[in-house]
Amino acid sequence: MRYIYIKRALQAFIVCVLSSAAEEGSFTNHAGRVVSGELKAVTNGVVVIGTRSYPLSIFPEAERARIKAMIDVPPELPPHLAAARRSLRERYMRNEALLKSGAKSPEDAEATRKCLLSIWQRMLDEANLAPSTRNSLLSSQ
Repeated sequence: MRYIYIKRALQAFIVCVLSSAAEEGSFTNHAGRVVSGELKAVTNGVVVIGTRSYPLSIFPEAERARIKAMIDVPPELPPHLAAARRSLRERYMRNEALLKSGAKSPEDAEATRKCLLSIWQRMLDEANLAPSTRNSLLSSQ
């Protein structure tokens, strides 16, 4: 019969706990090096892990997808949808400015909001995006 010594069992337990805790914030780059720490932000092609910033390009595509999924980064839009989103956003901001200045009634502003939202929904429907992508784009409005 084999015996497990308390000291070895404690060491094994600590290693298991630390490895499972580190797994959540550990990412392997193209060179095979592990970068670990708290994932804080992803913006402009840069990921902030712990207190350091790294270019997102140093990670393989699978790691990039995992990083973006962990931080809930909305997926990148095709160019025509990105341009349409900017245009609709500008129209929305103009609508809100007109409402705030009193040049537009609340009813007219609400009708414009609904119209802009329906245009965006229709464009997403026509783009044949995955349902999860479509829902995340609609909820980020």
